[in-house]
Amino acid sequence: MKWKFMAKTVGFLIALFGTTELPVNAENRTMELTPEQEAMAKSALGEKYEDVRNAINGELKQMAENNFDLKAIQDELDAARQELALNTEANADDGKPNEERGNTPIHAQIADLRKEYDAKFKALVNEGVGDQGQAIHQNGKQMNHSSTHLFGISEDYNAFDGRPWNAKAAGQIKAGVSNFNDKVDIPLLQGDIEHFVRKNPTAIESIFDDFIGLPKDWGMQSGIIDRVVSGLIAPSEITQGDNGGWNPKGEVVIETEEGRVYDKKIDITLTGEKLKQIEKSWLSYMNTADGSHPWKTTFVGFLLGEYIKQAVLDSRIAMVNGIYVKTPKELTGLNVNSQNGIRALWYYYRDIEKKYKAFDIGEPTKENIVDYVKTMIESIPLHKRNQQGWEIQLSSDLMLWYAERAGDFYQLQYTTDQGKTNYMGATPLNYPNFKFQPLVDQTDTLFIGITKSKNVEPLYYRQNEKGEFTITREKRDTHMFADFKEGIRFIQVGRKYTEGEPKEFEFQMLYSNSVPIFSSDTKIPLFDPKSTTISFKYPYFYPHLEIVQNDYGQDITNITGVVAGQIVTITGLTTLSAARKVKNNANLIIGADFELNSGGTLTLVVQDDLKLKKLYATTGPAAPAQTDKEFNGTSFDSKGGNVFRFTGAANTTLANILNGVDGKQITIYGNDTANVALTVTDVAGVIEVASNAVLGASTDFIKLTRVNGVWYETSRLIA
Repeated sequence: MKWKFMAKTVGFLIALFGTTELPVNAENRTMELTPEQEAMAKSALGEKYEDVRNAINGELKQMAENNFDLKAIQDELDAARQELALNTEANADDGKPNEERGNTPIHAQIADLRKEYDAKFKALVNEGVGDQGQAIHQNGKQMNHSSTHLFGISEDYNAFDGRPWNAKAAGQIKAGVSNFNDKVDIPLLQGDIEHFVRKNPTAIESIFDDFIGLPKDWGMQSGIIDRVVSGLIAPSEITQGDNGGWNPKGEVVIETEEGRVYDKKIDITLTGEKLKQIEKSWLSYMNTADGSHPWKTTFVGFLLGEYIKQAVLDSRIAMVNGIYVKTPKELTGLNVNSQNGIRALWYYYRDIEKKYKAFDIGEPTKENIVDYVKTMIESIPLHKRNQQGWEIQLSSDLMLWYAERAGDFYQLQYTTDQGKTNYMGATPLNYPNFKFQPLVDQTDTLFIGITKSKNVEPLYYRQNEKGEFTITREKRDTHMFADFKEGIRFIQVGRKYTEGEPKEFEFQMLYSNSVPIFSSDTKIPLFDPKSTTISFKYPYFYPHLEIVQNDYGQDITNITGVVAGQIVTITGLTTLSAARKVKNNANLIIGADFELNSGGTLTLVVQDDLKLKKLYATTGPAAPAQTDKEFNGTSFDSKGGNVFRFTGAANTTLANILNGVDGKQITIYGNDTANVALTVTDVAGVIEVASNAVLGASTDFIKLTRVNGVWYETSRLIA
């Protein structure tokens, strides 16, 4: 019987001790370490040592109890000991000394059975952790690889046979890469992946946990098949003075909040070339491994980790930035459109449902950020803002602004060599019950939202679902896929006060400023709806659309599901296979049909009667952002750019190029001003060219590469 649960840990300990087997006490059925071994184990396992020791001892007892051979030997031992006890009692008065009674055939039988039991038990214990191995020094540590298996752990995926990646990790092969296109390697690897996932049911979950995910302060709910609903009950005042009569008082309103999960999938194809790249990364990792990520020490575990870390990143991005769009089955969808994330929910509840009232206090700046956050907090009703557990969601840029500005107010120390120290607190000044929650994926926005941390709840059907892979093979490629459900919600949002209602009916759990939540260039794909009407309906509600299908087959004659005051944009596509238009009519008041083939953008506003009126339109695609840098003097700063254009009004000779780094390549252009040229010539210790380069036109250029602090010419084009 092999180890069921602790085989990898036992193999790790054997490698750590540099032995060929786990030290055990067969009679007590426990792990028995020398003081030196125990010290090594405690150093490696830290506070988990006692839990590991108890788990190993528990499985040792199960091994002994479930093995028929050991049970048979134990039964014989028990019978022999019982017979010895009876004989000892019967002969207690025979006058012989105890020493003579210890040399009977029964004593010899017990000793032999004890030896047999010990040998059998030790063989059983070490059966699941590999064959007899040899100690190999690797990365300054003694690793116990066997002659047939990596780390001496006899799982198929650790075998050397047919797996050159394992042989390289053990130092048996010194060079080259594995041929993952070979007709043998890929099926073998496919089986290893299946074996690894089956043998290590918690390994995938551990891989997910090793990468940065969502904030730990947020709640979590699983078991959601489609959606979950929470209720808000808001009663008005019910208590009054006793006047001796019956005077009913108090009303109640009930509101519900819905959260939903979205169907998602992971599709992975393991190509031969990709596997070669991952093998190199794994071997590099093995040369520096410190044991902190045990799943990485097998190739298949590392391989899964390389793909899963992208899945974790995708999940985190979608949970924050996601804007849901249902993608047609025949098309490949974007991760960011797989669900509505937390920012989309802020947008929906503030700008569409209008379930909470935002603070209209302008935009935060580097100068006002500390006072701005203070104003937001103090705008929350006093009885609410004194509660615990609030968080302030903001971008990393705004968090940096606060840290820098709060440093000024906080009077932190100055040093001559480091300058001012930023404010490093996790909470705003004077408000310890509010915690900053910078979201790394929330970018290009000045939006700040405040809610309770436990009011944010990621939703799953089963949290580890995305680790349940199905694996198939097609020719030389291996495919892995998983289907899962996840989403995110606010448990409670709020209810706006309606004139004439009791004041208690006004309830908010979300507070924010009123600035745009998404940047102006955030758009979602508009797939062909097979209809001339675009209909917005939760969870599809974001109104900035962009046609992405060449075969988009409809004109657009109406847009429904919008709210008054909303801005709607539609961006066309120059490669449309047929002319398509947004039609001017009673529902879309745009003056004249808008040509979607132009690639331009039509911007509309929703009127009070829910008809849409044109604000403005562009006649073509937006020009790409200008990344070239301009200069008009004798030097320029090369930091942050690769193309530099001279705009001076007089002949100039380049004297210096600032802030370069070795290996950087730059291109310098002249301009079209008459009788004006930029001359690039040798400058000692700075620039070295083949000959003077006179750039007299905007099409003239010279390319330079920095090596050992000097910019060398690599090519030029001068008319």
